[in-house]
Amino acid sequence: MSSNTSSENNPQSVNQEIDYIKILRILWSRWYWIASILVICITLAYLYLWYTPKVYSTTASLKFEDKSNEISELLKGKYSINTDRSIDAESFVIKSNNLLLRAIGKIDYEVFIHIKGRFRTIEMYPFKPFDVKILERDSSLQQRGVFSFKKINAKSFKIGYKNGDDEVTQEVNFGIPINILGFKMLITDPIQADEADYIIYINRKEDLLGRILKGLSMKEISKGSNILAITQTDENKIFAKDVLNALIHEYQDFDGESRKQSATQTINFINTQIDKMALELRIAQNELKNFKSFSKISNINSFGSEKQKKFERYQEELIQIKTENISLSILEQQIKNNKERIYLNFNLEGEIGSFLRSLIEKLNTLLIERSGKIV
Repeated sequence: MSSNTSSENNPQSVNQEIDYIKILRILWSRWYWIASILVICITLAYLYLWYTPKVYSTTASLKFEDKSNEISELLKGKYSINTDRSIDAESFVIKSNNLLLRAIGKIDYEVFIHIKGRFRTIEMYPFKPFDVKILERDSSLQQRGVFSFKKINAKSFKIGYKNGDDEVTQEVNFGIPINILGFKMLITDPIQADEADYIIYINRKEDLLGRILKGLSMKEISKGSNILAITQTDENKIFAKDVLNALIHEYQDFDGESRKQSATQTINFINTQIDKMALELRIAQNELKNFKSFSKISNINSFGSEKQKKFERYQEELIQIKTENISLSILEQQIKNNKERIYLNFNLEGEIGSFLRSLIEKLNTLLIERSGKIV
């Protein structure tokens, strides 16, 4: 009795089994729902892939080599900043507007033609179904020109543009210059254009900067390798390839110009130092000439040899004087010891030697007399 009551009060203790076969039978009975969801998902995925434009990527690599010489090491100095090339510094140079504008100038950037589709427009760069030549453009314009184009027949076409909020369309013959919104252009038909709807974009270099920077990326292949991988992505694979090639070529030209400028600066520095040393040398030469004139020296070499001879003679005299001084000290000691007879055991020259000899003789005579009287 108690066991039944406990089982009723605690339903979680009862083991429940899931019938997978029953679940599968239910799902199989609703197979059309599963098939419908699957078809819808595949269709949406296909439409997304079809509508979303493809993005292409192209990559190039640059290897930097640090080559230093004695002059560059000399110019660095003790407290100068290290000027070795780094990946970050070169990446900054490559992404600079100046270099990108130079690279854009290397491609056919001025006129881009797009063809209108049912859902989107497609860029046709570098292909042009008709020729568009820009004869003149207003330098004050700060935006790109956008014009619609539709061929009517072999002789004429329609061109449209926005003037404020109004859409303006006019019919123009091929081969006749037209002035529209500050642009003077000439459109010719090489019998390639069909009657599709086109859009003409007239660009400045600055108009493509954002597009290039958006797809431009750089990174070092491996740490310390000094190899920079440059990648350009874009919906137009030919545009990405042309931009990257132009950017690499312009960087190489820029690097050559920088090296040439650095070499020119080094040469100018060396020439400046040579001119400064030449001036100092001329000043020293004039001072030496004045010194020779003031000292009456005709030849520096002979003057030096004469001074050397005098120095050697003075050394010999100094040695002789020291020798005589020692002899005089010995003589003085003999006199103090009260010897019976004083002998001059060295030769003295000059007046002093003869005078000293006579004094010693007189001293010896007095000593002899003294000894005789004592006896």
